[in-house]
Amino acid sequence: AIYGSSWSRLEHGFLCPDKFNSMDGFPIRSPKDELCISQVTAEITKEKEDGYYGLLNVQVKAAYGGEYVFASDYADSTTVVLNKGMNTFSVPCRFKNLIRHTVSVSLTRLEDNVEFKRYYPVTVSYEPIAISFTKPEYRANFYPGQDTTSIEGKVKAALPVTLKLEGPGIETQVITPDADGNFAFTTPNFEIGDAFLTATTAEKEIVKKIRNLPPSEHMMTWISGGNLIVDGKAVMRRNIAGEYWMGGEAFDRRFRADNMHLTPSMDMQNEPLAAGRVIRGSENMGGEATLDARPSDKMYEIVKSVIEKNRYNDFAYYYISDEPECRYVSPIYLKYIYDFIKELDPYHVVMIATRSAGTFVDAADWFETHPYINPSTDKDGKRVYARPIASVGRYVDDIAKLNRPDKCIGLCPTCFAGMPGRKDPYPTFEEYVCHNWVALVHGCKTLQPYAYHDINDRASTYEGARYIFSSVEAVEEFLLHG
Repeated sequence: AIYGSSWSRLEHGFLCPDKFNSMDGFPIRSPKDELCISQVTAEITKEKEDGYYGLLNVQVKAAYGGEYVFASDYADSTTVVLNKGMNTFSVPCRFKNLIRHTVSVSLTRLEDNVEFKRYYPVTVSYEPIAISFTKPEYRANFYPGQDTTSIEGKVKAALPVTLKLEGPGIETQVITPDADGNFAFTTPNFEIGDAFLTATTAEKEIVKKIRNLPPSEHMMTWISGGNLIVDGKAVMRRNIAGEYWMGGEAFDRRFRADNMHLTPSMDMQNEPLAAGRVIRGSENMGGEATLDARPSDKMYEIVKSVIEKNRYNDFAYYYISDEPECRYVSPIYLKYIYDFIKELDPYHVVMIATRSAGTFVDAADWFETHPYINPSTDKDGKRVYARPIASVGRYVDDIAKLNRPDKCIGLCPTCFAGMPGRKDPYPTFEEYVCHNWVALVHGCKTLQPYAYHDINDRASTYEGARYIFSSVEAVEEFLLHG
């Protein structure tokens, strides 16, 4: 908070408050009041004439236990007992619309009637018939070389459901799922083309498309088992962000000649389609990318033109947003862009860089987290970090803990100095290697240190990158499949 403050007079410019104002007399919260409502999500289970009903799932971290009354403008009040540490509980909720709501939530301690309150953005969605596929596992697409002899998955519906499958080379089949909603169709002769799965209840009917894709003459990428697949092979992506940018000719020659244990197939292979920024100002507050709404026709035209321009090019992925959580980009808006891309181009994954991967899980396939450690020295000469190195793993956990084989989670390691405008140090070799491994043991499947030009005269990060890349290369099969 100190480094980003302009409350104190700035001596040199942005982020340089050399004379921080006194904190004397500043109110200090009692330790017993250390309570944080850290997450609120809605799980809708049924639709009625007056709205949508389900459960509001609440996560609370408390320094001390006790009895509290939970209240919300979208749920009935109820008494809950909190224990010291992390708590989760659910209460019945109701919403009128399927949009993102700003939900008021509060906990009032019965012991002394002290209230803890906050407002939390909650996306409310509902699928009366929800179908997920385990085969094919990614985007309901079979890719060249994959086993197409069966189509399997799970359906969730409030009423009994009937499933009908038809498609090229498939004998039309009608089945009912088992008690848990699992289903399987045998499709030994599924030909190249599109099959259609129709799910029907007494009240609803939906149709899902399953594609058996033909081979492409150009680079193909998809996700399988949480791994990035390039032309049919799982790879542990290892590249420096911004390769050959601002490094200088001498360093460029050295870097190209050196063995940095990079992933050659991923060298500079992306299409930076920053969807939120192609219409100027759309990421600013109130711009179209910040709204929980369908993108404009102009945006769709721009995205389509980028896809068409690259249809016959070799590249690995679309990079559609950088730090959407910092630029106020709506996850609903971004999902529209993602759905549009994956329908028009099934052969390339979609990536975003974010520290809030869980929020945007439905808006991309691949998430490069960047919980930069930004080392610095405090007033007592002690080495400190923007976030503890041990905490890096929880950013990876946002996706890894979901056990989604169709999502890939990665890390942008810190290989630059700390905050701009200060004389912060670069990470040491040990710090660099350590925070990479924290992410790897949490399930990280790609590494893209930021940034290339910062390693050209820093042995700690240059050799740190080489060391971690060579280590990952040596145990790549275990990290991918073990």
